Amino acid sequence: MTDEAYRQLPRYSNSDLLELSRVMLPTFEKNKPIDPKTALFGTFFHAMILEPEKELDWSLIHVKERYKLMQMVENFVKSVDEFTLDCIKQGKSEVVKLWDCPITGLPLKAKLDNVFAGTNLPIQGPLIIDLKTTSYRNPQDFYDSIIKYGYDRQAAFYLDSLGIERNYNFRFVCVQKNSPFTVFEINLALSADRKKIVDEGRKKNAFWLRKAAEEAKKPNGWKPSSWSRKPELVA
Repeated sequence: MTDEAYRQLPRYSNSDLLELSRVMLPTFEKNKPIDPKTALFGTFFHAMILEPEKELDWSLIHVKERYKLMQMVENFVKSVDEFTLDCIKQGKSEVVKLWDCPITGLPLKAKLDNVFAGTNLPIQGPLIIDLKTTSYRNPQDFYDSIIKYGYDRQAAFYLDSLGIERNYNFRFVCVQKNSPFTVFEINLALSADRKKIVDEGRKKNAFWLRKAAEEAKKPNGWKPSSWSRKPELVA
């Protein structure tokens, strides 16, 4: 399924719920939409790691950004944990999940970066890997930003897409966007405090899913812009 086809599926994604929160809470800095150029940069990096065979239209990326992407990928392969890299290679990438919300009945969708269902994991069940390009230089700074950027909600949403509630394996694998392109991981199953972050993310998702359901019942209520959005060409 192409990215465009996925976006236009009339189902609610985590990104759609974030959009709804921007509509209803427009004054919050953390809810500002991502810059299209930043999004495209991240899309290219994801494809280079998760789908190396995929053809990319490099004319969309400035030559300086192309060089930076190549440096990031090179350092990622050299620096990422060997176990994580093996999981990415052996797992399934860009996994689309479709399901219905048990709270509201709304149709939902998610596209997971990588899911590895091997048997050599610390907890029974699949490992979900989510790639992030970041300006943060170390794991602690990224960890402190999880709630600010809604990554707690994203992790909970992805786990729910697989029907996983308590015992889970979820890792953010992060690559710094600037030299020295540091690579680090955040394991959300590592401690009780980190699991609380996911629990709180679930509560937030439940709140916004109810809001989305209320909007869906209104004749002119909010609907995700992605359902009708045309692809953006970013120079």
